[in-house]
Amino acid sequence: MSGQVRPTQADGVVRLLTDLEVALGSNSIDEFARLAASTLPPAEGAAFVSSSFREGQGFAAVRERDRRPEGPGFKVLVEMLLGRGGAGHIATWQLLVRPKADDPDRFEVAGATPVASVDGLVKLELDTTRQFVARDLVFSSQGLTLHLSSGTVFLTQVEGGSTALIFRGRGSMRFSPEDPAEQVQVRAFSGRPTLETPVESLLIRISPQDFNDRFGTSKLVPVAVNPGDGARARSLFDELSTKSYTLSLGDLTSER
Repeated sequence: MSGQVRPTQADGVVRLLTDLEVALGSNSIDEFARLAASTLPPAEGAAFVSSSFREGQGFAAVRERDRRPEGPGFKVLVEMLLGRGGAGHIATWQLLVRPKADDPDRFEVAGATPVASVDGLVKLELDTTRQFVARDLVFSSQGLTLHLSSGTVFLTQVEGGSTALIFRGRGSMRFSPEDPAEQVQVRAFSGRPTLETPVESLLIRISPQDFNDRFGTSKLVPVAVNPGDGARARSLFDELSTKSYTLSLGDLTSER
């Protein structure tokens, strides 16, 4: 019934989803049990609980995406963002909801079918409580070499380690693709098949698993935090991080 006028009775579905969001956000399985019908198949209820309630969970957003009549109730497609600390996942479920026998204005969950999920989401936050100095730090990828001669570095930490690096200072970039077609494009831009340019600031995104292999720690020297350096690094991070790997979460949250 998406896009159509919904009956007044549908307000009970909205209340149910609001209560479900509260149960998920407080990580309370008992609260969910109060929202479940006695006819909810045990296997479906167990699957929903094991997927949707995780240790340390403290945030939830539940949004209705579609609704179709089903007997006395509805089949409702819901999208949920569930978060714990800086990590989260998105799950889409089809819920069968029906009016309660003793209170027709209230609905309860009578069925739950998983549709899709995206795990491994992380909220990127620059750690300005720790500052480093880069000394001849080199990052190499296919056709690309970044040489960070000297400058300040701040890192973004996630559960598995460091995943982003903000650099401000003196360095250089060399882009020398092996693909002849890419060489033609580089030549059209720079007049040569290889592009070399100085850099003063940059953001590097990399998986935590590869960070230590690529950089290690010997060339990142801890120093006392300079608040001015931290503020400039945060401004640069806010500008550049949206240009890297990001996922728009729409109306689930305004955060990235």
